[in-house]
Amino acid sequence: MKYIPEKKVDYYYTNGDKFRTLDNNNYIGLYYELSEMKYTKDSKDILLPIDLSENIIEYLKLTNFDLYENIEGITPYKPTVTDDDYFNRYIIRYFAKKRTSDLIFEIDKENFLILKQNYNIYYKVTSLSWGVSKTSNHSIENDNLETVINKDKEMLGLKNILTDYTEFSL
Repeated sequence: MKYIPEKKVDYYYTNGDKFRTLDNNNYIGLYYELSEMKYTKDSKDILLPIDLSENIIEYLKLTNFDLYENIEGITPYKPTVTDDDYFNRYIIRYFAKKRTSDLIFEIDKENFLILKQNYNIYYKVTSLSWGVSKTSNHSIENDNLETVINKDKEMLGLKNILTDYTEFSL
């Protein structure tokens, strides 16, 4: 997995009762989540639910599973909202989906343009306007929900990862 700046990641703690590593050890410590996958703080291991079948774990080990293996230089991204963004009332969010997978992950604008211009046969990308400050007659939650429903028609599954319609809002 590629480097992700620490300031763009939220860390959580587990006491060993939620996740295990690919070598079947219960994991205690800090972890972070990207596109519904969990990783140890140092990104050395993918964390799997503790109740996941042994057969699935064996399969993942045998196939040298690496979620981002084919996305050279492209890493998941978590936007940071600035005062200017709040003043403008919205941010633009960017998403990518490998055409051979159901995995959708958020990316930055630079990687969005790279994938769109150079790798569009391998990746589907989309962008959306995401409300962060209330406009005079509209609810941020309703506007973002409507945006997600419309964009889900373009990138099936987007509504499954964007479920907090007030994320980043004041």
